[in-house]
Amino acid sequence: MQKTALIGHSLSRFVSFWLSSKAPTKIGLIVPVDGFPFIGPVFTHTNS
Repeated sequence: MQKTALIGHSLSRFVSFWLSSKAPTKIGLIVPVDGFPFIGPVFTHTNS
C-alpha cells in the first residue's frame, strides 16, 4: 500500500494533521476542508 491521502472536514482536519505527525511515512496528502475558519469570534465573543 502506498501513502494514504486524508481528507479531513472540521475537527477531522486536526485529526488528519495529528495522524500525519505520528506516522509521517504512512500519510501522504492531507486535504483540510472547513477547518474552523471563524476562530477569531470564538475567542473574542464578537461577530467580527
